[in-house]
Amino acid sequence: MQLCWRRLNPARVQPRPALRTRSSADTDERGSVLNHAVAPRTRCHRFSNLRYLLGKLSSGQHHLMKRWLFPLLLCVFASPVMASVVTITTESLPNGTLDTSYSAVTRASGGCAPYVWAIASGTLPAGVKKEQSRSTTALDLSGSPTAAKTYSFTLSVTDCSKHVSKKSYKVTIRAASEHVVDLSWKASTSKDIAGYNVYRGPDGSTWKKINASLVAATLYDDSKVANDSTYYYAVTAVDIEGKESKKTPAVKVFIP
Repeated sequence: MQLCWRRLNPARVQPRPALRTRSSADTDERGSVLNHAVAPRTRCHRFSNLRYLLGKLSSGQHHLMKRWLFPLLLCVFASPVMASVVTITTESLPNGTLDTSYSAVTRASGGCAPYVWAIASGTLPAGVKKEQSRSTTALDLSGSPTAAKTYSFTLSVTDCSKHVSKKSYKVTIRAASEHVVDLSWKASTSKDIAGYNVYRGPDGSTWKKINASLVAATLYDDSKVANDSTYYYAVTAVDIEGKESKKTPAVKVFIP
């Protein structure tokens, strides 16, 4: 898939190749970051031969050991456990456009499920609602903004151990879109293709179809994007029986 964005001109829309990329080059390669708990070091170095000590215990010669040996053995056998703490991992949310479908996802990890999400302070953009995912590890924000302004709010998530994580966000809803994303892709080699569907998402894993009907050509313009936001796009092919193919690799684009 290829794409580029351009700025809208009220008089005439001129394509601007400020960003053009291919799916093979722009496929979002995500990895997961694992936080490993590291047990603290101890100073139990006086007895390096643990087998010798255990042999003394099994042979009944424990009377030879001094009283301070028991705390020492506790120090050897004890292994501190450091549990992970729930953390909101989504750093920012996309902006939106007035009376245009809005979609965003906030994710959390760590701690223990189920999670409980809440708005700790501030308000969501007017017309946008929150819905907790089935796994409770994500909070979906969706709707059509009804007021053009900047909204500041803080989301909180609480895990089953009552640990809490909070993250503050700022989302700007603009009165009109200032850019258009031009998408293009190679035609399917199948002979019974009826058209294509175009999907857009905020993170490359949550998708929403943005075309009202099947796209017959291999071109599509998305004019419902907001400034200072990142979007992901993917395309599927649909045959004459209505069967849909898998999505193409995701293409990432940033709107300045």
